[in-house]
Amino acid sequence: SANLFNSGTATGGFTFPYQGLNAFTLSNQLNSSDLKPENTRTIELGIDLRFLNDRIGLDYTYYDSKAHGQIYQVPIALSTGFSSELRNAGEMSIKGHELILHLTPVSNSIVRWDLTTNFTSYTNRVISLAEGIEQLELGGFRVTLVAQEGEEYPSLRGTAYARDPETGQIVVDSRATLPNGSANSRYGMPLMSTGLEILGKAQPDFDMGFINQLTLGNFSFSAQIDWRQGGKVSSGYNRLGKLYGVLSETENRDQDFVFGGVKGYYDNNGELVVEGSNDIVIQPGYDFYRVNEDRIAESNVYDATYIRLREVKLTYDFPKKWLEKSFI
Repeated sequence: SANLFNSGTATGGFTFPYQGLNAFTLSNQLNSSDLKPENTRTIELGIDLRFLNDRIGLDYTYYDSKAHGQIYQVPIALSTGFSSELRNAGEMSIKGHELILHLTPVSNSIVRWDLTTNFTSYTNRVISLAEGIEQLELGGFRVTLVAQEGEEYPSLRGTAYARDPETGQIVVDSRATLPNGSANSRYGMPLMSTGLEILGKAQPDFDMGFINQLTLGNFSFSAQIDWRQGGKVSSGYNRLGKLYGVLSETENRDQDFVFGGVKGYYDNNGELVVEGSNDIVIQPGYDFYRVNEDRIAESNVYDATYIRLREVKLTYDFPKKWLEKSFI
């Protein structure tokens, strides 16, 4: 059988299905023999108030939910023959508020005006993880979603800008020449953190919605606006746009530029030394985006806040008598 081995594979081994035969491989995931169902306990308190013949309405809910024994893939020593174990490995807490306010400022036989506002805010936090596990990776590229004890869930983790511990400002590399005597290609560009850091939470601080509806006879006009405040998002699209120079922020790459922040460097012991406000003039060019910024995952993490017009609607209700003799 000349086709038994496939030289196109990395291992030079069999390629299945082979001549109608299937094959099986062992999973690298071990399933715990002591796996138990997740257990969630929720306390919910609410109040529903109505005034002036329902022209003012208030609906409020508070909830506190705790999940025990959450099931995760936990990394284990490769010497076991597996890379991870599926087991009960976490305890989560979710606390939140939901509020709906309804107002009808005008209501008569001709015109009705309704205003509805809803507000939602919640905190999803990791209380504990399995013994010996400080962090669980949930997936991602360059920026990884993680579950970390004591942090909100999920959190974004990746390389970050080096920052002045006192002011929080980004530190720019002040070394024109490296210790080996060669020119520093990252001179005047932001320094990178020495390790992976939590870059923010994916969940927003709150969500709000505003619905405004005006009814005049059989016509009704309504509009809805959504507002999300806070949270972080990682943009792979913007990263590629910077690399290929198609984003508008890269169009001035041949002009003089001073990166806002302070300047400094890492000494021989790896300690960050801050020297003062940055005044180094550079031209970003090719190196700024492809060589320096691309390695700093935080450069492509953005505030997820937005306010947008979600819906605009104009409707007309046909009088029943128009359709009494129809099949509709």
